[in-house]
This record gives sequence, structure tokens and C-alpha cells, in this order.
Amino acid sequence: MRRREATAGIPGANGSAPEHNKRALEYISTGQVPVKDLITRHIALDDVLDAFAIVQNGEAIKVTVEP
Repeated sequence: MRRREATAGIPGANGSAPEHNKRALEYISTGQVPVKDLITRHIALDDVLDAFAIVQNGEAIKVTVEP
């Protein structure tokens, strides 16, 4: 993460700018990007270590850890 991204509040991937993050969040919030389809597994915070094994074993690609 670059320093400027940290101060913007939302870190991005390599090569993204705060404007890209703002546009992406707009697309997500308006439903233009179906993010529910991108997450392949939801894991409880208590099982956070299992998330790494799930991805490593190829059982899921995108895993969210939820409280």
C-alpha cells in the first residue's frame, strides 16, 4: 500500500488511484458490479485461519471474513 492510498482511507491494488476506488465503490453501490457473485465463500471471524487453507486448497477464490 502506498502512503497516499492509506491517507485516502481506502487502499487499492497496485496501479489504482483514489479516483478508481471511488468509481468502483459507486459501481458496487448502484449494483452495476454484482459483487455477491465475486465472493465464493464467507467465513466467520472465529474461523479466520481456515480461510487461508480454503483458498490454498482451491476450494474458493475470494473469501470474506465476517465478524
